[in-house]
Parts: sequence; C-alpha cells; structure tokens
Amino acid sequence: MIHAVKALIYNYKKQIFLQQRDYNPNILFPGHWTLFGGQVEENEEFKTALARELQEELEWKPRFIGDEIFSWFWRNQSIHHNHCFPVFCLNEDKSFKLNEGNSMRWFDLQELNEALIMVPGLKGNLSNISKFLDELK
Repeated sequence: MIHAVKALIYNYKKQIFLQQRDYNPNILFPGHWTLFGGQVEENEEFKTALARELQEELEWKPRFIGDEIFSWFWRNQSIHHNHCFPVFCLNEDKSFKLNEGNSMRWFDLQELNEALIMVPGLKGNLSNISKFLDELK
C-alpha cells in the first residue's frame, strides 16, 4: 500500500487553499483542484513527509501541522491511503511560490460545489472538511 499525505491549509476566515493540477494528459486528474501534498517516502513519518511536500510545492514551511483529521483510500494500479492533516496559515498566500501545478487559490467552502472540478478524494471529503472548519473557534 502506498501512503500519501494531504494538507488542509486553512486561514482565520475558514477558507482553504487548493492547488489546480497541471493540464498534463499523462497525470491523473489534469486540471482538477486538490489539496497540496504527495507520497510518503520509505521510513518517512507522515508529518515530516507533508512538511517536505509543502516545501517542494510551495517553498513554504508551516509553523505547525496538526494531527490527522481524516483519511481515504484511492485505488488505481495500486492502493493509496491518503492522510489529511490541518495546517493553519496566518499570512494567506503572500509567502507561497507555486512550484507544482497550474494555479493556487483560497476558496470559501461554499465555492466547492459541483461546478468546481475537484479530484474525487477532495470532493468525497467535503463533509469532513466542513465539519473540521465548523468546529474551529
């Protein structure tokens, strides 16, 4: 089984920060919106993997990565277990530099609907994301 880590990057407005995947026909879900993150390397801790991925993808080092809030499985040629961790961002996107993907932006939860093209793992977990954001003070 392959493990992957995903960052639910959120701000004080309860918005989430997403990446639009490249329009490359050779990757899964080209042009779809998704959470930042990636595959865990052998013998790597999940939070360490997520910090590495955020550094690679955004040149950003979060101050704190919370405990896993939900996970899901994805099956293609192999089974992927995706683990989602909350990451609070104080400065919105001023410190981000996009190194992977086509675009990045902040979304209000109500913007994440049928009209927005999302990867299945994101779309299938909107209720988990909503629950997490609703529980924030």
